[in-house]
Amino acid sequence: MASPHPLNPTVRDESRECPVVTVAQASTHPSPDSHSTPDSTGPRHAALFSPGVPLLNPTRSLWARWHQLKDDPAQARRYAEEALRIADRCEYRLKQADCQSFLAALSQEEGDTDAAIRHARTAYERAWCDGPPHCYKPALDRATRLLNSLNADPPPLP
Repeated sequence: MASPHPLNPTVRDESRECPVVTVAQASTHPSPDSHSTPDSTGPRHAALFSPGVPLLNPTRSLWARWHQLKDDPAQARRYAEEALRIADRCEYRLKQADCQSFLAALSQEEGDTDAAIRHARTAYERAWCDGPPHCYKPALDRATRLLNSLNADPPPLP
């Protein structure tokens, strides 16, 4: 059995879990780019496709949320868009719904209503899947709340 992770002692299998980093620990946490390389042979590639590691490493989504909490919307958007590109490349609808919801909320905070509506409608469509009860309910509810707060209708779906 793997030793407990220093940031999260409850993690037993480090290869399958992502450590939780609190805002207090984030100031001492290394930059997300410190282990990234632009080529496909570097650690970023290894983190995405190593055996035993989930295909979609949640790191980019976590960094996006962290930057949003630290009032840095430009960096939050950068990491959210990168997480969305990964989700698009892998065609992972549920992660796409989460990323689009995050981008919709970020756009709404920035006052860009058109972009917020566009992202919220895409999040709604991605979370719809085959329709209730076969949907991603938390993301569908989040997209519905965002659309209601923007006085927009959900997209027409079958």
